Formats: sequence, structure tokens, C-alpha cells
Amino acid sequence: MWRRRPNTVATATACVLLCTAAWAAPAFDSVSVSVRGGLRLVGGRAATVKVSADGSCVCLVPGRPARGERKAWRPARLVHRLSQERVQELESVLADTKWLTLPKSAGPPPVDASQYEITLVRLGREHTITCNPSWPAPYVSLIGFFEGIMRQESLVYRLSWISRKESLSACEELTSEIEALSGGWGRMHPRRKLDYARFLPRFKQVLDNPYRAHPIQIRTAIKLVTYLKDRSECPHIRRLLYVLDDRVQSAAAQAVADLGDAKAIPALVETLRATHEARWSLIRFGRAAVPYIVRVIEPGAQDDNLDSVDLVRTYIEHWGELPGPLDIRVVAAARRAVAATESRTWRDYYEQFLRLAVSDPPPVGDVTCLINQQWTVVPRQPVRVVHGWYVVAGDRVVQHGAGPSPDAGEELFRIRFDVKAEAGRVMIRCGWEPVAGRREETVAERAVDLPGVSEVKRVYSCFDRRPFANEVNPVRLADSYRTLWEGHLLKNGQVVGRLIHAARVVPPDEPKASFAPPAVPAATRAKPAEPAKQIVFRGLDLTARPLKRDPALIHALELALNYHAIREAGGEPPGDVEGIDVIYRSGPREESGLIVTVFHVPAKRVFYISAHDPGARTTLMSGPFPGDPYEQLHLPRPTPKPH
Repeated sequence: MWRRRPNTVATATACVLLCTAAWAAPAFDSVSVSVRGGLRLVGGRAATVKVSADGSCVCLVPGRPARGERKAWRPARLVHRLSQERVQELESVLADTKWLTLPKSAGPPPVDASQYEITLVRLGREHTITCNPSWPAPYVSLIGFFEGIMRQESLVYRLSWISRKESLSACEELTSEIEALSGGWGRMHPRRKLDYARFLPRFKQVLDNPYRAHPIQIRTAIKLVTYLKDRSECPHIRRLLYVLDDRVQSAAAQAVADLGDAKAIPALVETLRATHEARWSLIRFGRAAVPYIVRVIEPGAQDDNLDSVDLVRTYIEHWGELPGPLDIRVVAAARRAVAATESRTWRDYYEQFLRLAVSDPPPVGDVTCLINQQWTVVPRQPVRVVHGWYVVAGDRVVQHGAGPSPDAGEELFRIRFDVKAEAGRVMIRCGWEPVAGRREETVAERAVDLPGVSEVKRVYSCFDRRPFANEVNPVRLADSYRTLWEGHLLKNGQVVGRLIHAARVVPPDEPKASFAPPAVPAATRAKPAEPAKQIVFRGLDLTARPLKRDPALIHALELALNYHAIREAGGEPPGDVEGIDVIYRSGPREESGLIVTVFHVPAKRVFYISAHDPGARTTLMSGPFPGDPYEQLHLPRPTPKPH
């Protein structure tokens, strides 16, 4: 049956009218910026950028002439359309400058500073100014806006218009920036805001036909679509789990979990041995992957198959960021794996996993954001983090304070928490600082009076290395408080209280919630102190009388012991320690396992004893003990030397 062709012109007109009704046209016709001096764009003088009211953006790149063996770069005219949000941002900054009429800075420009010639066309009138980066806000914000566009178009130019070498270099820079924005550790956050969707069409073509692309380009494409949450590329990324390049495999394994592509779980199981990211991504899928995880862990570690212990070790290394509570089926599989594993070395990993499941169970709640090793909060969605500190005496909270936090929507920020004890007072600084842009921190300082407290000893940090783990990974925050840092308050060397820094994520139904300590203080995260090994020598209890920390005396005793060892080996020491004699040194096969040394100071009629534990590599120095050591310790007196 014949159908009438729809009126595409009328449809397009209706769409334009709807968009116009939803978005009022900006209050300017166009604005353009030309840069001279200092700033350079891809080897040539910085381009001219022009933005029109409809969002169209034209960037003219003059290129670079040939010089010697250096090849010429051809000029380019790059055209794209800014998003509605970016045009509104530009309009807001221009309005802050009162349409380029706000008084400017009269100070001299910095040496070799770039000169920005800005031309605004508004209401049919043209107005031009020339400024430099030394001008105050809001002009510096306007300059930053256009520098971001120039940086963005610089990458586009290098990706598509020059050589393959330059294109791969631009891919590396783009990947580094995306990893920084995703909270990657050790990556520098970009100085200017870029529209990463600008690069999406090119890198979608790379994923459509990856066999003709360089591995660096493939990896950049995976990172880009993952950062932009473009799930349409999941089938292409899934196929890349089987390529032979390790970095591409790792990026693909991480991407399928970030994008929630549950169809990739069987492929992850097949490639578990390839990369660490494949094992971690399988765990991140949570309940959907539990049947597969159980089948991998249950057989235990075999001589020809270590997949089970590798997966358990991945659990241990990422314990702080596990996605929700452990499934009882996984715990049961680990118990069966212990019985099925013969090697003591591999059984240790399963037993450590089971100990953590009891002593430090993962917190309940959705994965809302992470904190990485630089104390940078990495939200998975626009959330607000509240944090603060509280002092615990006995089993109750006696004092507390809140740390400032940014509003929901701040992309990346770093938590600040510093403690210093001085003369019965504890100075606490708690707050945050942005990772990029405005560098000043926002903190709340408070002096807490704690009479007699002379020291705050850190006993726990959420980034302390765990046994059997080679890496320190991010920590997950949920909607219940999590201890990030704990210190013991010491008075005359005794613990009289605890100081805890904790944080949580505010759920959507608590938009105005602030920090308040939990009704029941968190249990201490410090390891229980090991009981001191009792040292008894000739009926003398050495554990009850430790040597006072006198660095000069300890140095003299250690030097005397070194000279004694040289003499025992038949050598001649370079000198002697006047007034200190080593009169006894036990062998390493004593029943206590300790090597005991007795130092005699005849002039003062005292003696000292050191007990060295070779296993723990610790030494306890005791003394001074008054009297004659030969009588009290029943030591044989030395035979007088003949004259």
C-alpha cells in the first residue's frame, strides 16, 4: 500500500520551534578570540575561535611551515557546535564582564604573556578589547573558557590532520585526561574544561573496525566511550576481551564492568588468566557473577590451575571497595577450597579471605563513590559526601566536629584531615580542596581541650596495606559512616581515648543532612597489642624495667657491643667505649630464643641488660640495675690477667 511521505521540512521546523521555546537565544550575536604571543596551538600561532549565538564554533588553525627536516603542518578550519550548556556558560561569563565593559586591570602584563583580542557583537554593535591572563575575574574565566576550546580543537587537529605519530601522541594525552577525570591515581587533572563528546564520532569508527587501528587508539576509544557512558558500543568492547594486547584487554575488561554489560561475564571468565582487571571486573558485577565466581573458587588451587587463588587474592587486594556485602555462596566456596588445596602457601590466601569476612565485612549499600589513595573523592553520580571527626572516651562520644564539604555535583575534590597534639590540646583541621581550578582549600579548624593528652598516635588508615595484598586500592563510601582514620589519644603513654575521622554519602532523600557522629561509636580498627614477651634472667624480671630513651646512652651501649663482637672474632676494634664493659653474651640457642647481653659500668656500680629477639628483629634495653652483676646474675668473674 502506498504511503504518503512525511513532510520533513515541517517536522524539522517544528523541532526547531520546540528547541527555541525550551532554550532562549543568548543575549549576544557572536564572540571571537584571537591570541598572539605566549600561547601556541600545535606548533603554530594560536588559532582564532569564533562562537555564534546558535552554538556554532569555528576554529582556524594557521598550521606550521616546514623548517629543515621538520615537515609542514597544513592549516585547518575546524567546525562544530557547542552544547546548550556551554553556550549558556559563555553567556554567563560575558554578562559578568558587563559585556566587556567592566573596568580592567591597569597592571603591566607578565613577560611573554599571551595577548587575547576579544570581539563581541551584540545588538548589532561590535566591541573589541585586548587583555592578558593577569586581568582579574571574570575576565580570567572568559580567557579560560576559550583556552579550553583551543585545547580541545588542538587535540582534534592532531588526531586527524597531521601525522600518525602526532595522532598517537594526542591519544595518549586524551587517555591520561580521561583517567584523571575518572579518579585515576597519579594522573594530572586537565586545567581546562573540554567537551569530550567532540571526539566520540572518530573513536566510534575505531571500535567499529579495530583491526586497522593502533592499540593506543583502541584503548583511547574504550576509555572515551566508558567515560561518556555510551552503552551502544558494548558489543564491540566485548569482542576486544579476546585480543592479544594486554593494555587493550585490561581497558576492555574494566569498561564492561563500568558500563554494566552483564553479557560480558562469560567472556571475563574465559579470560581470567589474561589480566587482573578481568578478575576484578567479574567481582564488580556482584550477584550476577556469583555462580561463575563459585565455580572458579571451589576447586581450590591446583598445580596446573591457579585461577581459584588468583580470584581470592583479587578479593583481598580490593577489599576496601567491594560492591556490597559478601555473598554467602562465595564464602562457602572459599571454605571448600581450603580443604581442596594441599599447598600451605595457597591455603593462607583462603584463610586470610575468611578472616576478613568475619573481622572486616564490606559495608552494606550501593557503590556511590570511591576515595582513592590521594584522598580524592570520585563520585559515580552527583552525590554529597559529609565527613567529620569525633572523640571517643570509654564507649561514648564526648566531642565531635564537622568538616566542610562541597555541594553535590562537584566532580573531583580531595578530603583534608590533619591532627596535631600540643600541651593538652589537639588541633584538628578538617575540610576539602578542589582537584582542579580554584586551588584554595575550605577547612574548619578547631582546638579540642584534652587535659593531659600529649600525643595522638595513628593506629589505622583506610589505605594501610592489608596482609597478602600487593596493592593499595580505593575505598568505597556508602550511606553509613565508614572510618577513614583512627588515632589513639595518649596520656603518660597510656591510651585514654580515640579520635576517629569518618565519612558517608548523603542519599537523595537527605539533601540537607550534615555530619553527626553515630549513636554507637565505631569499633576500634587498631590491631590488638601483642603481650610483651616476659624476659627473666637469673631471676631478674627485665620486662618490668625498660631503659629510658636516652639516645647517647643507647648509642654507647651499642658501640660497646660492636667493639666486643670485633674482639670475639679476633679483630682489633678502632677504639673503646670508656667505662662500659660487655661481661656476658648468651648464644642464640637459649631456651627463650633471646640473645641476652650484660653491660657493666663499674664506676657507677650499675649494669644494663639487652634482650634481642632475632625472629621479631626487636631489642629491649633494660636498666640501670644497681649493684654487682656477677653476684645478682650469678655470672662467673673473669680471670685476672697476669702482669
